[in-house]
Amino acid sequence: MSVLYRDEDFEELVNAIRSGEAETASLSKVTSEFEAESNRFITDTTSPLPPGASPNDYVSLAEYWWPDPDKADGLPWIRRDGEVNPLCRRYDAVPMRCFFCKVQSLILSGFVRGDAAKFDAAADLLRAWYLNSATRMNPHLRYGQFIPGRNFGRNFGIIDTRPLGGVFDLVERMPFRSKWTPADLAGVRQWAGKYLEWLLTDPLGIEEGNTLNNHATAYDVQVVSLANFSGRRDIAQDQLNRVSRARISIQFAPDGSLPLELERTCSKSYACAGLYFFLLLAYLARDYGIDLWNFKGKHGVSIANGMRWLAPKIKGRWSYGKQIIPFRKKEAAPLFFLAGKLDENMDFIALAKKYVAPEIWHTMYPLRKF
Repeated sequence: MSVLYRDEDFEELVNAIRSGEAETASLSKVTSEFEAESNRFITDTTSPLPPGASPNDYVSLAEYWWPDPDKADGLPWIRRDGEVNPLCRRYDAVPMRCFFCKVQSLILSGFVRGDAAKFDAAADLLRAWYLNSATRMNPHLRYGQFIPGRNFGRNFGIIDTRPLGGVFDLVERMPFRSKWTPADLAGVRQWAGKYLEWLLTDPLGIEEGNTLNNHATAYDVQVVSLANFSGRRDIAQDQLNRVSRARISIQFAPDGSLPLELERTCSKSYACAGLYFFLLLAYLARDYGIDLWNFKGKHGVSIANGMRWLAPKIKGRWSYGKQIIPFRKKEAAPLFFLAGKLDENMDFIALAKKYVAPEIWHTMYPLRKF
């Protein structure tokens, strides 16, 4: 069983990129841009660490929190939703996001071009982040998204590792070579298993699992994909059948909207993000014989109705809340791809080309440069 995507969908993606010269050039351009970025590890951070944190602990600053202008020392910081504090770049969020993007683009490019050097470069990065004691990241997010003057880490920081499913999906597929051995893969699996255990048992992980918006479904996606990668199908099946299913009634309104996402200052972006995680869960659930796409919760709400509500609004006028930063239609590309795989009766792939016109590779492994 794959970590995130079915083998036939991955093969279809690779063949689609190979058959389109523009697509191949687009992926190559992005891969080159990421390769040009200097490698940074969490042990390179020079900013002051929270009490108790070690250089190998992931530390990130809460993105939407700023010094209080009415306080001489700025403490405690105050929230400005949707406004990213540039001080975040001083900690580990940006290096980790760059790593996620870089390793995914390298592996995907290796498959598309048959370039073994791309696999070797990805292997070097994976060993540095997960295996080498001098640079590896400890398998927890105890100090994620801390807020000066308020705490040293929060459950909300767990969403920082949301791309792990895509990363480990590609790692699982990477061919063994002298620079990437079965022992290396086993070591990364062990890291993933330890992080999964932390998510399920640490108070911060439990708190994140009890949230009510996109954080909850992003948490589920991580739990399921990590369980798939580390060989814990029992955990993945339980999370999907017992936990993710219940979230449908909690988060969707009868009209198909996601009210808690529409309250945000970037409501269109958050509506897409919230639905994206539900779609990923429905896609993952199929391998366990669970139909989350058509499942109807309280008042008949469903993921399918949520997609039907949002789809025509991607290109049309948005009147459902604030959007204080420009909305990029590319943000919706993965939604149409997943919906097309889940519902053959609605041509969401055609709608993707009409509304979004994304690069094909972006639909499965969205890469964002920070």
